[in-house]
Formats: sequence, structure tokens, C-alpha cells
Amino acid sequence: MSPKKKGCFLMILSGFFYGLAPVLILKVSRTGASSYTGGLMIRYTVTTLLLLPFAIRSACRRPMPYRQLGQTVLSGVLTACTAASLYTSYRWLPGGVGMAVSYLYPLFVLLLGAAIYHRRITAYAWLVEAMALVGIGLMCDLEALQLGAWKGVAFAVLSALSFAAYIMWGEAKRLSKLDPIVYTGIVTGTAALGVALFNLLTGQFRVSLSPDSLFWFLLVGIDGALAVATQITSLRYIDSATASVLGTLELIVCCVGSALYLKEPFPLRSAAGAALLVLAVVLFSLRDQGGTMQGKHGE
Repeated sequence: MSPKKKGCFLMILSGFFYGLAPVLILKVSRTGASSYTGGLMIRYTVTTLLLLPFAIRSACRRPMPYRQLGQTVLSGVLTACTAASLYTSYRWLPGGVGMAVSYLYPLFVLLLGAAIYHRRITAYAWLVEAMALVGIGLMCDLEALQLGAWKGVAFAVLSALSFAAYIMWGEAKRLSKLDPIVYTGIVTGTAALGVALFNLLTGQFRVSLSPDSLFWFLLVGIDGALAVATQITSLRYIDSATASVLGTLELIVCCVGSALYLKEPFPLRSAAGAALLVLAVVLFSLRDQGGTMQGKHGE
């Protein structure tokens, strides 16, 4: 398998794991075991605890320089902002709509790349991004929006901006070169603290533990570890623009999982949007080796 195909495969896996996480957290939250962001906090905490022994062993073998440690902590802060904003949007928006709005982030990656790194955005890139945005629009059930929905949209857009910054920060600092277990442990640990602080400040620090909820929280933690690890490893082989489009599979997994498992509606319009997103992903992954985003000198 070529490096490019390996990176695409890992990012597709990451999208699957990320898409599964909201379904699991919503499942737990609807039993009354936690608030949405309370479940999110538990997810990051469990992931960190699961990785801790392996991360300590890896860090002892090859200590991380202080500069890279600070850069990784900032990635964790951006992760906390992304997740807390998205799950807060669910207070005013249906889950599928909130996640769909958050998928403006590939467009933000393109625009930030052009503004910061002077990358040229080709017509092919705009075409694929337009297809992805149309697919996202089709998956949004606008009739489900109620009074105050603009607050949810604002938080979902903030989530998109945070995640675009997270992807570009990781690429700029080459954090994909770090040990994925150590990196993931630091990111999830920082995110757990960040979401916990957010819950304290907003009065959402509500978690009720039981044997049943503990099982689901453990499952969510394992899923979170796999999502972050496959994502950061994929960036060793593909650029942030490719990763951002492949990551839209998260939305499809979330919507399909919610329809099948949580019994949420998944109309024909949403299915058409999902199909268009899949087509955009395929076209992006099969693009020429030169890429759809290049700097002025083709770097």
C-alpha cells in the first residue's frame, strides 16, 4: 500500500471512530447518566486513563522536548474547544444539523491555507469542496430548526473554526512525527481538563455512574483513543486538506448510526446528501499526486 493510500485509509478509519462517538455519548446522555458535555468529559478522561501506562512507557524511552510538549497541549486545548462547542450546539440544534454545520471546516482549512501559507486553491479543489458543502446542506433538516437555533449554529461554526485550526496547527508543527500514543494521551488529557472547566463554568458538570453507564463510558473512551490516534498518524502521509475532506465521513457515520441505533429520522434527502459526500471523498482521494492545494512554488 502506497503512503498516500495508507494515509487515506487511516483518515477514513478516524472518521468512522469520530462519527461513532456522538452516537455513543447521546445514547448515554439520554439515559440521564450525564449531560452532553459531561459525557464528553468522561470520554476524554477514560481515553487518557487507558493510554496512560503506554504513554508513560513511550515517553520514558524517548522524552518529548518541552517545545513539542507545549505545542501538543495547545492541540488539546483546540480539541476541547472543538468538542465542547459542537456538543453545546446540540442544545438548540438536532444532532445531524449541528454536526453538518461544523463540517464547514474543510472550507476554513482551504481559506486559512491560502491566507497564511499563500497556497493556490485550484478549480478542482473548489469543485470538490462545493460538492461536499451541497451534500452537507442536503443532510440538514432546516424544518427542524426552532427558536434560538442561531445560537446552535454559532457554536457549530466555532467548532468548525477550532477544528480547522487544530488540523493546520498539527501539520505546521509536524506533530504527526511524534509518538501517536504519547501525543494522543496528552491531547485527550488536556481536552478532559478543558471540557471539565467548561462544565464547571456552565453548570453542566453532571455525571451519574452505574454499571451500565460505566460500560458505555469505557466504550466511548476506547473509541476516542482510536479516533485521535488514526487521525494524527494519517497526517504523516497526507496533507491537511485531504484529511479534512476524508474526515467528512464522520458525519455520515453519525447520521446513519443515529438513524439505526437511536431511531432518529434519516430521510431520502439526507441519504442523497450522504451519497454526494461519499462521491466528494472518492474524487478527492483519487486526485492527482500533485494535489489540489499548492503553494506558489508547488510545495
